[in-house]
Amino acid sequence: MITPEEAESIIKLSEYVYSHEQISLDASLGRVIAEDIISDRDGPPFDRVAMDGIAVDFDVLYDKSEKNVLDIEDIQYAGERAKTLKNNIGGAIEVMTGACMPIGTNTVIPYEDLSIVSKQVTINTLPLSKGKNVHRQGTDFKNDEVLLKKGTIISSANIGLLASVGKSTVDVKSSPKICLFITGSELVNVNETVQSHQIRASHQYTLGSILRAHALNNFEYKIIQDDENLLRSYIEEALLGEFDILLLTGAVSKGKKDFVPSILESLGVEERFHKIAQRPGKPLYFGVFSNKKNVKNKMVFGLPGNPTSAAVCLRCYVIESILRAQEALYPKQSIRIEGNLYFKRPLTLFNLVSYSENNSAKIIHSSGSGDVISLSKSDGFVELPANINESPSGTYLRFYSWGNKKL
Repeated sequence: MITPEEAESIIKLSEYVYSHEQISLDASLGRVIAEDIISDRDGPPFDRVAMDGIAVDFDVLYDKSEKNVLDIEDIQYAGERAKTLKNNIGGAIEVMTGACMPIGTNTVIPYEDLSIVSKQVTINTLPLSKGKNVHRQGTDFKNDEVLLKKGTIISSANIGLLASVGKSTVDVKSSPKICLFITGSELVNVNETVQSHQIRASHQYTLGSILRAHALNNFEYKIIQDDENLLRSYIEEALLGEFDILLLTGAVSKGKKDFVPSILESLGVEERFHKIAQRPGKPLYFGVFSNKKNVKNKMVFGLPGNPTSAAVCLRCYVIESILRAQEALYPKQSIRIEGNLYFKRPLTLFNLVSYSENNSAKIIHSSGSGDVISLSKSDGFVELPANINESPSGTYLRFYSWGNKKL
């Protein structure tokens, strides 16, 4: 068996750089930006009122003798061109949040510090400094400044920034087309009547949700019985089709109906490794398929059949591989664990965890890789390397989130 680090290195050799495509801003959440995003003007583009109140000339306000009573000359609303203060000694302009600062003013005094009667305003509390409650032009960013680097994974907050610089469409890395085969004669669709000897198929929902959480929405799935000829037919069709990545769950271990490795070999898939020194997910298979019709190799992953094993291998190897190939700026994450973690075998342990306060994670103790209850309580998993037998509570371990959450 190889180590997880060796498996990662082998997968890297078969990765290719994805092309890019233009998509609408509304559809860009979670995608990887394929260009530097550069501002087209200052942000904010003008001196912006930050609180409702009056705009005044601070310097003159402190020089005049009757400085606490001013005449209101006008009202400056958001969306209007900047008006001009005519009498900067005894005058003020009412201003609304988001409006341009009137010409000749430099400070905003909020309504709560004022008393207004008719067209006169009494200042009850003088501002302590010039420029209060003003969002100065260019203090967020300057014209022609790089706001988001190529490789950034677009978050909800990023979308607002993209909109603010006029990006109605975004150039993003293309997304692979994925085929997901769920194998097992014991499986029935979730809406079908289940017999005592059967279980409801859930892999397509678990694995599909992990793919979607990383904006990998271009996938199809099918449940296939443990029939060698039927399985061969579907795999061959997928290999010769338009898919970039083929994922299979189950039938990759040592059972009498674990046909996947031999079928893949007979169809020309070159095995790169089979079995990793880890728990869960030891039976993981990885191979590469190419033919004259394909410019690029197709990656083939045989995921273990148990739910946690399949989910861990998908997240740890498939998702990580795609992010690398898309040149995503996605640094490794670590998290502080709550609870002691022990594992005496010479294997890498991937242990389920749930989020806790202060960016920490609670250790989840599971009854095995088929335990769907423990999996349902988790937010991801941590990695305990093979050369470490225990990790006391409070230590940091590498963390993999089921989504693309950044801590």
